[in-house]
Amino acid sequence: KRVVNRTEDGDIKNAQDYDTSGNIWRTYTLLERNDFDQPVKGKSFDADSTYLGTWSWQYIDGNRVGSSWEDSTGVQLVSRVGEVNDKGWVSKVTDVSINPESGDTT
Repeated sequence: KRVVNRTEDGDIKNAQDYDTSGNIWRTYTLLERNDFDQPVKGKSFDADSTYLGTWSWQYIDGNRVGSSWEDSTGVQLVSRVGEVNDKGWVSKVTDVSINPESGDTT
């Protein structure tokens, strides 16, 4: 499960994912928000505080339509780009995964 931890003022401090045994699996910190207070960029850490990388999310009209993931060395491993149709719904999503060893994409 994911638990969002907040400051006394209600701002997001971090989010933590827990495994089925109740142990912290990942921690996510927020680096940037857009004008609508939606998260757009942050960092991820393993349970032992090892830095794993940076995540980012893209929005169109408030809908999350894209995301990307860069590992701790700055190599982009995942990219998701979506399109919004004339009704304002996400209608098409393209996912690209990059093999860090070979550079091949799927």
